[in-house]
Amino acid sequence: NDNDIDIDNDRNNDNSGGSKEIEGDVITTSVIKSENVYKYESKMIENETRRNEGPIENDFEYPFGLMSIRRKAPFSRAFPIVLRRSFTNSRRQPVIFVFRVLQMIGVGIVIVLFYYNAIDHNATYALQNRIGLLYQPSSLLFVGMLDCIAFYPQELRTFENDFLDKAYSVEVFFFSYMALELPSVILSALLFGLLANVAVGMTTNGSIYFVFCFCILALVSAGQSIGIIFLTLVRTSGLGVSIMSLILSFFCIMCGLFSADMPAVLDYVNYVSVVRYTARITSINEFQGQIYTCPPLSSPSSSSIITEVTNCFPFTGDSVLETFGFE
Repeated sequence: NDNDIDIDNDRNNDNSGGSKEIEGDVITTSVIKSENVYKYESKMIENETRRNEGPIENDFEYPFGLMSIRRKAPFSRAFPIVLRRSFTNSRRQPVIFVFRVLQMIGVGIVIVLFYYNAIDHNATYALQNRIGLLYQPSSLLFVGMLDCIAFYPQELRTFENDFLDKAYSVEVFFFSYMALELPSVILSALLFGLLANVAVGMTTNGSIYFVFCFCILALVSAGQSIGIIFLTLVRTSGLGVSIMSLILSFFCIMCGLFSADMPAVLDYVNYVSVVRYTARITSINEFQGQIYTCPPLSSPSSSSIITEVTNCFPFTGDSVLETFGFE
Protein backbone atom coordinates (compact mmCIF):
# COMPACT_ATOMS: atom_id res chain seq x y z
CA ASN A 1 0.00 0.00 0.00
CA ASP A 2 2.82 2.35 0.84
CA ASN A 3 4.34 1.62 -2.53
CA ASP A 4 1.03 2.38 -4.23
CA ILE A 5 0.82 5.72 -2.43
CA ASP A 6 4.37 6.61 -3.48
CA ILE A 7 3.55 5.76 -7.10
CA ASP A 8 0.43 7.93 -6.97
CA ASN A 9 2.39 10.82 -5.50
CA ASP A 10 5.01 10.50 -8.24
CA ARG A 11 2.27 10.56 -10.88
CA ASN A 12 0.70 13.62 -9.32
CA ASN A 13 4.08 15.33 -9.23
CA ASP A 14 4.71 14.41 -12.84
CA ASN A 15 1.24 15.67 -13.85
CA SER A 16 1.69 18.91 -11.96
CA GLY A 17 5.11 19.41 -13.52
CA GLY A 18 3.72 18.70 -16.95
CA SER A 19 0.86 21.10 -16.32
CA LYS A 20 3.34 23.76 -15.26
CA GLU A 21 5.39 23.12 -18.39
CA ILE A 22 2.26 23.33 -20.58
CA GLU A 23 1.15 26.51 -18.84
CA GLY A 24 4.63 27.91 -19.35
CA ASP A 25 4.54 27.02 -23.04
CA VAL A 26 1.11 28.63 -23.40
CA ILE A 27 2.31 31.79 -21.69
CA THR A 28 5.44 31.90 -23.85
CA THR A 29 3.41 31.36 -27.03
CA SER A 30 0.99 34.11 -26.01
CA VAL A 31 3.85 36.50 -25.38
CA ILE A 32 5.38 35.70 -28.75
CA LYS A 33 2.04 36.20 -30.49
CA SER A 34 1.53 39.51 -28.72
CA GLU A 35 5.00 40.66 -29.74
CA ASN A 36 4.36 39.62 -33.36
CA VAL A 37 1.02 41.38 -33.42
CA TYR A 38 2.67 44.49 -32.00
CA LYS A 39 5.40 44.30 -34.63
CA TYR A 40 2.83 43.81 -37.36
CA GLU A 41 0.74 46.77 -36.24
CA SER A 42 3.83 48.95 -35.88
CA LYS A 43 4.99 47.98 -39.35
CA MET A 44 1.58 48.75 -40.86
CA ILE A 45 1.55 52.16 -39.18
CA GLU A 46 5.08 52.83 -40.42
CA ASN A 47 4.22 51.85 -43.99
CA GLU A 48 1.06 53.96 -43.92
CA THR A 49 3.12 56.93 -42.77
CA ARG A 50 5.72 56.31 -45.48
CA ARG A 51 3.00 56.01 -48.10
CA ASN A 52 1.52 59.36 -47.09
CA GLU A 53 4.94 60.98 -47.25
CA GLY A 54 5.75 59.56 -50.68
CA PRO A 55 6.23 56.41 -52.75
CA ILE A 56 7.89 53.48 -51.04
CA GLU A 57 11.12 52.59 -52.79
CA ASN A 58 12.33 49.74 -50.58
CA ASP A 59 10.78 46.33 -50.28
CA PHE A 60 7.89 45.90 -47.94
CA GLU A 61 9.23 44.43 -44.68
CA TYR A 62 6.88 41.79 -43.42
CA PRO A 63 6.75 40.80 -39.73
CA PHE A 64 7.87 37.48 -38.26
CA GLY A 65 11.33 37.89 -39.75
CA LEU A 66 10.20 37.42 -43.38
CA MET A 67 11.25 39.68 -46.24
CA SER A 68 9.33 40.29 -49.42
CA ILE A 69 11.00 38.86 -52.49
CA ARG A 70 8.12 39.60 -54.86
CA ARG A 71 8.99 41.39 -58.08
CA LYS A 72 6.69 43.49 -60.20
CA ALA A 73 5.10 41.69 -63.12
CA PRO A 74 6.38 42.81 -66.54
CA PHE A 75 4.23 45.17 -68.60
CA SER A 76 3.36 42.53 -71.18
CA ARG A 77 1.84 40.28 -68.52
CA ALA A 78 0.32 42.82 -66.15
CA PHE A 79 -1.33 45.16 -68.67
CA PRO A 80 -3.89 42.66 -70.13
CA ILE A 81 -4.82 41.46 -66.65
CA VAL A 82 -5.31 44.93 -65.19
CA LEU A 83 -7.21 46.09 -68.28
CA ARG A 84 -9.49 43.05 -68.15
CA ARG A 85 -10.17 43.66 -64.46
CA SER A 86 -11.03 47.32 -65.06
CA PHE A 87 -13.22 46.41 -68.03
CA THR A 88 -15.07 43.82 -65.94
CA ASN A 89 -15.71 46.37 -63.21
CA SER A 90 -17.00 48.87 -65.78
CA ARG A 91 -19.22 46.26 -67.41
CA ARG A 92 -20.81 45.58 -64.04
CA GLN A 93 -21.63 49.29 -63.80
CA PRO A 94 -22.91 50.24 -67.28
CA VAL A 95 -24.38 53.46 -65.95
CA ILE A 96 -20.83 54.87 -65.72
CA PHE A 97 -20.27 54.56 -69.48
CA VAL A 98 -23.74 55.91 -70.25
CA PHE A 99 -23.18 58.86 -67.92
CA ARG A 100 -19.92 59.81 -69.64
CA VAL A 101 -21.55 59.83 -73.06
CA LEU A 102 -24.79 61.54 -72.02
CA GLN A 103 -22.93 64.31 -70.24
CA MET A 104 -21.36 65.45 -73.50
CA ILE A 105 -24.62 65.01 -75.41
CA GLY A 106 -26.40 67.16 -72.81
CA VAL A 107 -23.91 70.00 -73.32
CA GLY A 108 -24.35 69.68 -77.10
CA ILE A 109 -28.15 69.85 -76.81
CA VAL A 110 -27.92 73.02 -74.71
CA ILE A 111 -25.67 74.61 -77.36
CA VAL A 112 -28.14 73.67 -80.11
CA LEU A 113 -31.03 75.21 -78.17
CA PHE A 114 -29.16 78.51 -77.82
CA TYR A 115 -27.58 78.81 -81.27
CA TYR A 116 -29.92 77.00 -83.66
CA ASN A 117 -31.08 79.43 -86.41
CA ALA A 118 -28.91 82.13 -84.80
CA ILE A 119 -26.11 81.78 -87.37
CA ASP A 120 -26.70 83.18 -90.83
CA HIS A 121 -23.71 82.64 -93.09
CA ASN A 122 -24.52 85.77 -95.10
CA ALA A 123 -25.25 88.15 -92.22
CA THR A 124 -22.82 90.35 -90.34
CA TYR A 125 -25.03 90.57 -87.25
CA ALA A 126 -24.37 86.87 -86.55
CA LEU A 127 -20.66 87.47 -85.95
CA GLN A 128 -21.12 87.73 -82.19
CA ASN A 129 -23.13 84.50 -82.21
CA ARG A 130 -20.34 82.72 -84.03
CA ILE A 131 -17.71 83.93 -81.58
CA GLY A 132 -19.85 82.83 -78.64
CA LEU A 133 -20.38 79.44 -80.24
CA LEU A 134 -16.65 78.99 -80.81
CA TYR A 135 -16.01 79.75 -77.15
CA GLN A 136 -18.48 77.15 -75.82
CA PRO A 137 -16.27 74.06 -76.36
CA SER A 138 -13.76 75.43 -73.84
CA SER A 139 -16.25 74.50 -71.09
CA LEU A 140 -15.56 70.85 -71.89
CA LEU A 141 -12.42 71.17 -69.79
CA PHE A 142 -14.71 71.11 -66.76
CA VAL A 143 -16.60 68.10 -68.16
CA GLY A 144 -13.34 66.16 -68.29
CA MET A 145 -12.47 67.30 -64.78
CA LEU A 146 -15.85 66.14 -63.43
CA ASP A 147 -15.43 62.74 -65.12
CA CYS A 148 -12.06 62.37 -63.42
CA ILE A 149 -13.44 63.36 -60.01
CA ALA A 150 -16.25 60.82 -60.32
CA PHE A 151 -14.24 57.78 -61.41
CA TYR A 152 -10.50 58.24 -60.89
CA PRO A 153 -10.20 58.16 -57.05
CA GLN A 154 -11.51 54.60 -56.71
CA GLU A 155 -9.15 53.40 -59.43
CA LEU A 156 -6.30 55.17 -57.67
CA ARG A 157 -7.04 53.43 -54.36
CA THR A 158 -7.01 50.05 -56.05
CA PHE A 159 -3.71 50.84 -57.73
CA GLU A 160 -2.11 51.99 -54.46
CA ASN A 161 -2.93 48.67 -52.80
CA ASP A 162 -1.51 46.74 -55.75
CA PHE A 163 1.56 48.96 -55.87
CA LEU A 164 2.32 48.32 -52.20
CA ASP A 165 2.22 44.60 -52.96
CA LYS A 166 4.59 45.21 -55.89
CA ALA A 167 2.08 43.71 -58.30
CA TYR A 168 2.72 45.99 -61.29
CA SER A 169 4.21 49.33 -62.24
CA VAL A 170 2.77 52.82 -62.65
CA GLU A 171 2.93 52.52 -66.43
CA VAL A 172 0.53 49.57 -66.38
CA PHE A 173 -2.02 51.55 -64.39
CA PHE A 174 -1.64 54.63 -66.60
CA PHE A 175 -2.11 52.86 -69.92
CA SER A 176 -4.93 50.61 -68.66
CA TYR A 177 -6.82 53.64 -67.33
CA MET A 178 -6.28 55.48 -70.62
CA ALA A 179 -7.39 52.49 -72.69
CA LEU A 180 -10.57 52.23 -70.64
CA GLU A 181 -11.42 55.95 -70.82
CA LEU A 182 -10.53 56.66 -74.45
CA PRO A 183 -13.43 54.84 -76.23
CA SER A 184 -16.13 56.70 -74.30
CA VAL A 185 -14.37 60.04 -74.88
CA ILE A 186 -14.05 59.41 -78.62
CA LEU A 187 -17.72 58.43 -78.93
CA SER A 188 -18.76 61.48 -76.93
CA ALA A 189 -16.63 63.79 -79.10
CA LEU A 190 -18.17 62.43 -82.32
CA LEU A 191 -21.72 62.88 -81.03
CA PHE A 192 -20.94 66.33 -79.67
CA GLY A 193 -19.52 67.32 -83.06
CA LEU A 194 -22.76 66.34 -84.79
CA LEU A 195 -24.67 68.69 -82.50
CA ALA A 196 -22.30 71.64 -82.06
CA ASN A 197 -20.74 71.67 -85.53
CA VAL A 198 -23.30 70.23 -87.96
CA ALA A 199 -26.74 70.75 -86.39
CA VAL A 200 -26.08 74.35 -85.35
CA GLY A 201 -25.00 75.33 -88.86
CA MET A 202 -21.30 76.16 -88.60
CA THR A 203 -19.06 76.12 -91.64
CA THR A 204 -18.33 72.44 -92.06
CA ASN A 205 -17.41 69.57 -94.32
CA GLY A 206 -15.94 66.14 -93.73
CA SER A 207 -12.45 67.26 -92.77
CA ILE A 208 -13.64 70.24 -90.69
CA TYR A 209 -16.03 67.98 -88.76
CA PHE A 210 -13.33 65.49 -87.79
CA VAL A 211 -10.89 68.27 -86.90
CA PHE A 212 -13.58 69.77 -84.68
CA CYS A 213 -14.14 66.39 -82.99
CA PHE A 214 -10.40 66.03 -82.45
CA CYS A 215 -10.36 69.43 -80.72
CA ILE A 216 -13.20 68.28 -78.47
CA LEU A 217 -11.28 65.11 -77.67
CA ALA A 218 -8.21 67.19 -76.78
CA LEU A 219 -10.23 69.47 -74.47
CA VAL A 220 -11.89 66.63 -72.55
CA SER A 221 -8.61 64.73 -72.27
CA ALA A 222 -6.85 67.86 -70.99
CA GLY A 223 -9.50 68.30 -68.30
CA GLN A 224 -9.12 64.69 -67.23
CA SER A 225 -5.32 64.96 -67.21
CA ILE A 226 -5.39 68.02 -64.97
CA GLY A 227 -7.82 66.19 -62.70
CA ILE A 228 -5.51 63.16 -62.50
CA ILE A 229 -2.55 65.36 -61.57
CA PHE A 230 -4.26 67.24 -58.77
CA LEU A 231 -6.24 64.30 -57.38
CA THR A 232 -2.99 62.36 -57.16
CA LEU A 233 -1.02 65.14 -55.48
CA VAL A 234 -3.81 66.63 -53.33
CA ARG A 235 -5.71 63.98 -51.40
CA THR A 236 -8.27 66.50 -50.11
CA SER A 237 -10.85 66.47 -52.90
CA GLY A 238 -12.38 69.83 -51.98
CA LEU A 239 -9.04 71.63 -52.14
CA GLY A 240 -8.11 69.87 -55.37
CA VAL A 241 -11.40 70.85 -57.06
CA SER A 242 -10.94 74.49 -56.03
CA ILE A 243 -7.42 74.64 -57.46
CA MET A 244 -8.45 72.87 -60.67
CA SER A 245 -11.44 75.16 -61.22
CA LEU A 246 -9.25 78.23 -60.80
CA ILE A 247 -6.64 77.00 -63.28
CA LEU A 248 -9.19 75.87 -65.88
CA SER A 249 -11.07 79.18 -65.67
CA PHE A 250 -7.78 81.01 -66.10
CA PHE A 251 -6.99 79.09 -69.30
CA CYS A 252 -10.51 79.51 -70.70
CA ILE A 253 -10.33 83.29 -70.37
CA MET A 254 -6.93 83.35 -72.09
CA CYS A 255 -8.07 81.32 -75.11
CA GLY A 256 -7.94 84.46 -77.33
CA LEU A 257 -11.63 84.99 -78.00
CA PHE A 258 -12.11 87.19 -74.92
CA SER A 259 -8.82 89.03 -74.89
CA ALA A 260 -7.09 89.60 -78.22
CA ASP A 261 -4.16 91.48 -76.69
CA MET A 262 -2.78 90.11 -73.42
CA PRO A 263 0.34 91.01 -71.44
CA ALA A 264 3.48 89.26 -72.62
CA VAL A 265 3.77 87.17 -69.45
CA LEU A 266 0.24 85.77 -69.80
CA ASP A 267 0.79 85.23 -73.50
CA TYR A 268 3.79 83.01 -72.76
CA VAL A 269 1.84 81.11 -70.09
CA ASN A 270 -0.96 80.59 -72.60
CA TYR A 271 1.31 78.46 -74.77
CA VAL A 272 0.84 75.52 -72.38
CA SER A 273 -2.96 75.72 -72.64
CA VAL A 274 -4.74 73.39 -75.03
CA VAL A 275 -7.63 75.88 -75.26
CA ARG A 276 -5.35 78.34 -77.05
CA TYR A 277 -4.81 75.93 -79.92
CA THR A 278 -8.35 74.56 -80.17
CA ALA A 279 -9.81 78.09 -80.26
CA ARG A 280 -7.50 79.02 -83.12
CA ILE A 281 -8.17 75.84 -85.09
CA THR A 282 -11.96 76.09 -84.85
CA SER A 283 -11.92 79.83 -85.60
CA ILE A 284 -9.80 79.37 -88.71
CA ASN A 285 -12.10 76.60 -89.97
CA GLU A 286 -15.12 78.83 -89.36
CA PHE A 287 -13.94 82.17 -90.77
CA GLN A 288 -11.22 81.51 -93.31
CA GLY A 289 -12.29 82.41 -96.86
CA GLN A 290 -15.78 83.53 -95.82
CA ILE A 291 -17.47 86.75 -96.99
CA TYR A 292 -20.25 88.29 -94.90
CA THR A 293 -22.75 90.78 -96.25
CA CYS A 294 -25.69 92.75 -94.88
CA PRO A 295 -29.08 91.04 -95.23
CA PRO A 296 -31.83 92.98 -96.95
CA LEU A 297 -34.25 94.72 -94.61
CA SER A 298 -37.21 92.89 -96.12
CA SER A 299 -35.64 89.47 -95.82
CA PRO A 300 -38.09 87.01 -94.19
CA SER A 301 -35.23 85.21 -92.50
CA SER A 302 -34.04 88.38 -90.79
CA SER A 303 -37.39 89.94 -89.92
CA SER A 304 -37.73 87.80 -86.79
CA ILE A 305 -34.25 88.73 -85.58
CA ILE A 306 -33.74 92.37 -86.56
CA THR A 307 -36.11 95.06 -87.68
CA GLU A 308 -33.55 97.51 -89.06
CA VAL A 309 -29.90 97.32 -90.05
CA THR A 310 -27.89 100.53 -89.89
CA ASN A 311 -24.19 101.15 -90.42
CA CYS A 312 -23.73 97.64 -91.78
CA PHE A 313 -20.56 97.02 -93.80
CA PRO A 314 -19.57 93.79 -95.53
CA PHE A 315 -16.41 92.15 -94.28
CA THR A 316 -14.45 88.95 -94.72
CA GLY A 317 -13.68 86.14 -92.34
CA ASP A 318 -9.96 86.72 -92.83
CA SER A 319 -10.35 90.21 -91.34
CA VAL A 320 -11.96 88.64 -88.25
CA LEU A 321 -9.03 86.27 -87.84
CA GLU A 322 -6.64 89.19 -88.20
CA THR A 323 -8.50 91.10 -85.48
CA PHE A 324 -8.08 88.23 -83.02
CA GLY A 325 -4.52 87.53 -84.10
CA PHE A 326 -5.38 84.07 -85.47
CA GLU A 327 -4.02 84.63 -88.95
